[in-house]
Amino acid sequence: MLFFLYLMNRNFHPLYLIKAVTVFLSLFLIMNAAKADSLAIKSGMILNYKILKTSDTIRLKVMIKEVSQRVIFDFILLSINSFYGRVILTPQALQSGTRQYNYSVKGDVILTDGTAVWMSQDVFQTLRNKGQIRYTPNGKEKLYKLIKHQNYEVLFDTKKIPIPALLIESEEDPKDVFIIADNANFPIILSMNLGFQFDLSEVLTEEATQH
Repeated sequence: MLFFLYLMNRNFHPLYLIKAVTVFLSLFLIMNAAKADSLAIKSGMILNYKILKTSDTIRLKVMIKEVSQRVIFDFILLSINSFYGRVILTPQALQSGTRQYNYSVKGDVILTDGTAVWMSQDVFQTLRNKGQIRYTPNGKEKLYKLIKHQNYEVLFDTKKIPIPALLIESEEDPKDVFIIADNANFPIILSMNLGFQFDLSEVLTEEATQH
């Protein structure tokens, strides 16, 4: 407002004033569009993932049941051979798990040495603070490095939003890639490639799923 009053008091030509207002509004919209939202995972949310393995496109529906010292979610994997189950991430898994079980889990499972959908605190904090870690997500230890901070776009209750994220890649080939939510409380996997592509496409809140 002060900016506009200043322009008016300077006796700017109306055409220049209109141009100035247009530029200001454009910058305002760009800055707000680029503002990213930290994704807080809560009970009742649904996370929809797409998995591309060979020529088969698979849908993974993750239904969050509990987020406390442990995490519990039910899942449905829709493919040629569909199956479902429940995953319990124990406090030990959430703190120090060093493996990833994002495609190999079938049925009900309690994880202690690894995580699914989440990344453990020890791995996340080491990558966040030191920029690298030796990590064994799929049975083969590699050096993983934080490449950059970026935003990851996802549909949130039908509205596309950017989420602050960390891009992580392995040093050795074949190159593994992770994009992790830059949120110490909820370091979920937004995207990864460990020989197959795994991408979060949509997040639905409990309110959205009830309509």
